[in-house]
Amino acid sequence: MADVNSARIQDFSGTPIRLENGLEGSIMAFESATPASWSQIITRKGLTPVQVQMQLFLPPGNGKRPLVFLIPGSTGINRAHVRHANSLTSVGIAACIVDSFGSRGITHTYHDQRQLTFSAGTYDLLRAAASLMQDDRVDSNAFGAMGPSRGGTSVLQAAMTPLAEAVLGHGNAFRAVLPMYPSGIFQFLTPHTGKTSIRVTMGDSDKWTLLSAVQGYCNAIRLCGGDVELKVWRDAEHSFDRPDVPLTFVPDGLESTRAPVYFLDEQANFYDLYSGKPNPALTESELRAEIHERFGHEGCTLGSKPGQPELFTADMLGFFRGKLLA
Repeated sequence: MADVNSARIQDFSGTPIRLENGLEGSIMAFESATPASWSQIITRKGLTPVQVQMQLFLPPGNGKRPLVFLIPGSTGINRAHVRHANSLTSVGIAACIVDSFGSRGITHTYHDQRQLTFSAGTYDLLRAAASLMQDDRVDSNAFGAMGPSRGGTSVLQAAMTPLAEAVLGHGNAFRAVLPMYPSGIFQFLTPHTGKTSIRVTMGDSDKWTLLSAVQGYCNAIRLCGGDVELKVWRDAEHSFDRPDVPLTFVPDGLESTRAPVYFLDEQANFYDLYSGKPNPALTESELRAEIHERFGHEGCTLGSKPGQPELFTADMLGFFRGKLLA
């Protein structure tokens, strides 16, 4: 794991990151919480506040810029996030890296996803966006988001109208989101995504997240009237966008592709798998523990092959340019 761990950004909350193009991040904080499930984002019941750090990168110039939020995957904030922020700001799109791990004392979750719910990442993203909606340097009508793996799941769920409107207000949503190789384990049964454009990107050789489950979710979004594309990359593994990480076997990395899909109703309550009925008392935290114990399997591969990161970057910039700068 030397390559994966060495790519992690140290002291994110105390040292501004300087991008290759010379831009320096502004360290900011906002109030979030750690929900046990996506339904808590809607009800707001039982949430304990937590301060979460982010770094904002603004391209030069005056006026409001479109903005893309970057949410971490299981290895935390790493050089790939910095590289993506550099690419975005170099074409005039502001970038904001959100650190869901540091404030909660977490280093990484690739060996144990029970440490933090994916719904916490969704809430962090929505709260980060809410904290910048009135900032006259950015255009709140042109917010985007992207994230890898667990971050991709958080980003995809943030596009769901019940969750977005619960935090951002009625009629407000991200204009465009790019979930990167997300998990398809947790899905809204009727996923309404409003006017948000979604481009999911998956590798056909990914053994950490299941392409077929994500295909099903994309089809459900489309059937509910959503604007969604699924870009499948040939011969690509998990984290194929990371040039700093060649194909690496992670012996203690826990994958759970054998788990079933757990559905949520429109209030983000989970359906009980066995009764087929919504159970408001059932939480993601409980299901995550069950998945870890019953369906988890150690040992998985992540990383990129030559040329894949560059192709991903071009595709990513094409998507956000078309949706946020047009």
